[in-house]
Amino acid sequence: MEAKRAVKQMIAATKSAHYEDLYQKLSTREGEKAVYRLACARNATTKDIQIVKTIKDSNGMALRRENKIRERWGEYFHTLLNEENAQDACDEMPSVSSPIPAITKAEVGLALQKMKNAKAVGLGGNPAEAWKACGTTGVTWLTALFNRILEN
Repeated sequence: MEAKRAVKQMIAATKSAHYEDLYQKLSTREGEKAVYRLACARNATTKDIQIVKTIKDSNGMALRRENKIRERWGEYFHTLLNEENAQDACDEMPSVSSPIPAITKAEVGLALQKMKNAKAVGLGGNPAEAWKACGTTGVTWLTALFNRILEN
């Protein structure tokens, strides 16, 4: 017990000496500069990346004026968001030598059971709970839909 107390006192004395030394250093001109640099660095890390110093225009030339940089970002996003994507024409589907077997009601029912509730809905906007609540009618309907998709 005495050894434990002695260790704690030694740690407290070391901490105290360290902080006294630190306070002495901070009271000098170099210490003030160090604190200022630390504050500037911390401030810079909290800033959002909204300040872009340079950016290249469509010809590859560096822009440095704020209004020109803003205009270039506007051009970039306008072309990015309004450009039509060329789509390749689909070729005829190759003939399948062995037909794909039809989807069974058991497969659809098992898939519905495995689906988790309270998840984001898909493109159809129907949650898994709605399909589960339909019971066998929903399974029958989905099986017919999936098989029709598979045929076409």
